Amino acid sequence: MKYLPLIAAALLAAPAFAADLPVKSPAYLPAQSCLAAGNCNGAYATFGVSGDADLGGVLTGGANNGLGLAFGGGYQYWQGQVIAGVELTGGYQFGTAGNSGTATSTQFVKLGYNFFPSTATAAPAAQQNPFVGLVPANLLANSTPSLLFGGAYGHGVEKAAVGMEIDTVIAAGWSTAFQYYNAPSVKGQADENVFRIMVQRHF
Repeated sequence: MKYLPLIAAALLAAPAFAADLPVKSPAYLPAQSCLAAGNCNGAYATFGVSGDADLGGVLTGGANNGLGLAFGGGYQYWQGQVIAGVELTGGYQFGTAGNSGTATSTQFVKLGYNFFPSTATAAPAAQQNPFVGLVPANLLANSTPSLLFGGAYGHGVEKAAVGMEIDTVIAAGWSTAFQYYNAPSVKGQADENVFRIMVQRHF
């Protein structure tokens, strides 16, 4: 029984000792990226298809055009109504209508602002696209237009290029981009107007 006071003292001191121990932090769970327009920062991979025509071809019915494939990546800040980023792609344009095939590349800076933000959301109806971002009631809020500045390479020639893009979040971590850019005639290469539809996976 002589140890009973010591045991009682140890039991009384245990809660105070436990309170002095460091608190273990909960396991870190990274936030899911790109849930909606205005909340889509970070790196992404991109893949898409393109069609291009020289300006004369467009005005006379598109006699000179070609189908192309592109892939690459970028990094963007897309927070609130503002979007800004850089994007690099490489690819190949298949020769058609007498034009030879060529390796291609683009190097763009994009700057944009959504003038028509909305907090309205709607679940897709049975007959609508299952992607919430593409439901008409959500499409405007999930899309942001931007301007493109940079360069485009093809047929061994690097050209300055300008254009525009509309980015749309279609699902958590996924977005699409519709791009148009113009690369004027340089060193005998035709004036080009390129349209691209891209799918982007955000990390």
